[in-house]
Amino acid sequence: MNVLVTGAAGRLGSCVCRLLGEIGMTFTAVDRVPDEQASYSVKVVDLLDWEACDELLKGVDVLVHLASNTKWDSGSPQEVLKENTSMDMNVFQAAADSGCHRIVFSSSIQVCNGQLPVGDRASHEIALPYIPIDSDMPALARNGYSLSKQVGENLLNYFSDTHGMTCVAIRYPLLLDSNLLAK
Repeated sequence: MNVLVTGAAGRLGSCVCRLLGEIGMTFTAVDRVPDEQASYSVKVVDLLDWEACDELLKGVDVLVHLASNTKWDSGSPQEVLKENTSMDMNVFQAAADSGCHRIVFSSSIQVCNGQLPVGDRASHEIALPYIPIDSDMPALARNGYSLSKQVGENLLNYFSDTHGMTCVAIRYPLLLDSNLLAK
């Protein structure tokens, strides 16, 4: 089985690659930046480049898509939304075209209750209707990043439905700051 890990130089990607290596799994690690400290090779690839994604996904059985622009509070919301949805569409379409059968997508709890910018936190109402969070939790995107993750989940559903792929989106809870999560 050939696994492709995007975002391999990031916090989640480096953990996934390390674990795949420890169990002897064959994988390819890619990121937009090199990682000279990694014990595995990280190929530098721009996932905004369709042709690069199309070539990258050839022969891949499992896509672990962890790459994203995470600057939800410091970058332009338009740029974050555009970059993330373009990367998601490129790798999901390339996976479908190449016959990849499984996708694991790194989403975020922010899909359920996206944080407002830091300056607006005093008026930030916690909108989680219930805990524990599950896949039926309604979306409430409040920034470009959380909206991009909601769109990514919708794209994932589309490719699952139209191409018969097994797809899962994982909403990581630690991306909320601890004070907000405690509330």
